[in-house]
Amino acid sequence: MFNKYQVHLGDKNEVNKEIQKLSQQTQSQQLVSTNLLEDPSLYDYDGFVSKKNKNEKAVVIQKQSVNKEKKLPQYLNSVLEQSKKREFERQAIQSRMNAKETLKSGKEVYITDSFKQKHEQIKRYEQIEQIQEKINDESRKRNNLGIYKSLYDNESKKGENQHSQVDSYKIIEKIITEQEKQKVSSQITQNHIENNQLKLESDELEKNQKIINKNELEQVANSKSRSRSRSQSIKEQKKQENEGLTKEEKLKQYKERYLQRKQQ
Repeated sequence: MFNKYQVHLGDKNEVNKEIQKLSQQTQSQQLVSTNLLEDPSLYDYDGFVSKKNKNEKAVVIQKQSVNKEKKLPQYLNSVLEQSKKREFERQAIQSRMNAKETLKSGKEVYITDSFKQKHEQIKRYEQIEQIQEKINDESRKRNNLGIYKSLYDNESKKGENQHSQVDSYKIIEKIITEQEKQKVSSQITQNHIENNQLKLESDELEKNQKIINKNELEQVANSKSRSRSRSQSIKEQKKQENEGLTKEEKLKQYKERYLQRKQQ
């Protein structure tokens, strides 16, 4: 095949094949570029493999943790409860010893927030201990055959799962918190009632004060009207007296008044 410049280009079929290959390559490049614009991590093979390995490791770790939880010892809850109990006992003894030492030394002590929290925890633990002792005493009094009953309970609970064990301390703590909430709510309602009562009393006092003020104003108005009427009546009496007197008597009165003023 020759063009107008007489250059050999090869067979026509081969040339068409080359053109098709080039067009396919351009189409594939365009497709890759559009896909990369939509998702830059589409052709990131290494990143995909590392992500897959991480997910597989996470699944394996999760399965191991689940298996560990399933294989926990039977009496773990009771052991943890006893260790917690001993720790609180040790802290309570230490706090009592520190209090005695501070009383003996007579020095000032600065209490921090962490110490307050610890002290509250110890007090809560002592409350729980007292309630637990009362419950145990009542159960001992009720059950004369306590040893045989406990043996029977242990035999019956051998096949049970460790999650079914009763955490007595948690139950008692829950009861105490509910009681405290009830106390707080009752205190709030009591304060609300007292505030309402005080408001009613203050409103009643204001009403009574208004009534008293109104009555006082009426009394003042009545007294003023009485004084006016008295002054008017006195003036009328004087007028009548002056009209009834003669000229000589009037002159005598004027002289007497004049002399009294001079003497003053």
